[in-house]
Amino acid sequence: MLNIPITKTIFDDKEREAITKPLETGWVVQGPNVAKFQKMFSEFTGAKYAHATTSCTTALHLGLEAMGIERGDKVLVPSFTYVV
Repeated sequence: MLNIPITKTIFDDKEREAITKPLETGWVVQGPNVAKFQKMFSEFTGAKYAHATTSCTTALHLGLEAMGIERGDKVLVPSFTYVV
Protein backbone atom coordinates (compact mmCIF):
# COMPACT_ATOMS: atom_id res chain seq x y z
CA MET A 1 0.00 0.00 0.00
CA LEU A 2 1.29 3.46 -0.90
CA ASN A 3 1.21 5.94 1.99
CA ILE A 4 1.16 9.56 0.83
CA PRO A 5 0.58 12.12 3.60
CA ILE A 6 -1.89 14.89 2.85
CA THR A 7 -0.17 17.38 5.13
CA LYS A 8 3.11 17.69 6.99
CA THR A 9 3.13 19.66 10.23
CA ILE A 10 6.01 22.05 10.78
CA PHE A 11 6.23 24.03 14.04
CA ASP A 12 8.83 26.48 15.25
CA ASP A 13 9.75 26.70 18.95
CA LYS A 14 7.16 29.42 19.69
CA GLU A 15 4.36 27.42 18.07
CA ARG A 16 5.47 24.22 19.82
CA GLU A 17 5.32 26.03 23.17
CA ALA A 18 1.83 27.38 22.36
CA ILE A 19 0.71 23.82 21.64
CA THR A 20 2.27 22.13 24.67
CA LYS A 21 1.53 24.78 27.32
CA PRO A 22 -2.23 24.05 27.53
CA LEU A 23 -1.48 20.32 27.67
CA GLU A 24 0.88 20.83 30.58
CA THR A 25 -1.56 23.05 32.51
CA GLY A 26 -4.56 20.77 31.95
CA TRP A 27 -6.63 23.50 30.26
CA VAL A 28 -7.15 21.87 26.86
CA VAL A 29 -10.82 22.25 25.83
CA GLN A 30 -11.83 25.11 28.09
CA GLY A 31 -10.31 27.73 30.33
CA PRO A 32 -8.21 30.86 29.89
CA ASN A 33 -6.54 29.93 26.59
CA VAL A 34 -9.84 29.20 24.87
CA ALA A 35 -11.46 32.35 26.28
CA LYS A 36 -8.51 34.42 25.06
CA PHE A 37 -8.68 32.79 21.60
CA GLN A 38 -12.44 33.43 21.31
CA LYS A 39 -12.00 37.09 22.28
CA MET A 40 -9.10 37.60 19.87
CA PHE A 41 -10.96 35.83 17.06
CA SER A 42 -14.12 37.90 17.50
CA GLU A 43 -12.05 41.09 17.49
CA PHE A 44 -10.11 39.96 14.39
CA THR A 45 -13.26 39.08 12.44
CA GLY A 46 -15.43 41.88 13.80
CA ALA A 47 -18.00 39.32 14.92
CA LYS A 48 -20.00 40.01 18.05
CA TYR A 49 -19.36 36.45 19.31
CA ALA A 50 -16.89 33.65 18.63
CA HIS A 51 -17.14 30.13 20.02
CA ALA A 52 -14.33 27.59 19.82
CA THR A 53 -15.36 23.98 19.31
CA THR A 54 -13.61 20.69 20.01
CA SER A 55 -13.96 19.28 16.49
CA CYS A 56 -15.01 20.11 12.96
CA THR A 57 -18.10 17.96 13.46
CA THR A 58 -19.10 20.08 16.45
CA ALA A 59 -18.43 23.30 14.52
CA LEU A 60 -20.51 22.13 11.55
CA HIS A 61 -23.36 21.10 13.85
CA LEU A 62 -23.26 24.48 15.60
CA GLY A 63 -23.26 26.26 12.22
CA LEU A 64 -26.28 24.29 11.03
CA GLU A 65 -28.10 25.07 14.27
CA ALA A 66 -27.25 28.78 13.92
CA MET A 67 -28.66 28.82 10.37
CA GLY A 68 -31.89 27.16 11.46
CA ILE A 69 -31.26 23.93 9.54
CA GLU A 70 -33.58 21.23 10.87
CA ARG A 71 -34.13 17.50 10.45
CA GLY A 72 -35.38 16.84 6.93
CA ASP A 73 -33.72 19.92 5.39
CA LYS A 74 -31.33 19.23 2.52
CA VAL A 75 -27.68 20.25 2.85
CA LEU A 76 -25.11 19.91 0.05
CA VAL A 77 -21.60 18.83 1.01
CA PRO A 78 -18.43 18.19 -1.01
CA SER A 79 -17.62 14.60 -1.96
CA PHE A 80 -14.20 14.77 -0.23
CA THR A 81 -15.08 15.19 3.43
CA TYR A 82 -12.91 12.75 5.40
CA VAL A 83 -9.57 11.07 4.95
CA VAL A 84 -9.22 7.47 6.12
